[in-house]
Amino acid sequence: MRSLPAWLLPAAIDEILRIDAPLMSNRRVTTCPVEIGGRRIEAGQRLILLWGSANRDEAVFGDPEEFRLDRDPSLNLLYGAGIHVCPGRHWRAWNCNCSCRRC
Repeated sequence: MRSLPAWLLPAAIDEILRIDAPLMSNRRVTTCPVEIGGRRIEAGQRLILLWGSANRDEAVFGDPEEFRLDRDPSLNLLYGAGIHVCPGRHWRAWNCNCSCRRC
């Protein structure tokens, strides 16, 4: 990490966390009926969201097991999405950048 140019460090951190996420899943309860992938899910259904699996989806990430710094970081679901995005996402980027530069 120390040998990477500063502009590549955020991509490297996102890719490391995409491949080896500290949070692999979490739970949600649907509040209204929804259709996902052609399947209807009724309101009140309990879901387990598998972030580790989603971040290795071959339809989204070409060669998902390969470490690549040219991936679009907006596709990584490690921090959630929409109204459920992690508020600590930007703090993580700042903290990791500072930590890696001190090594």
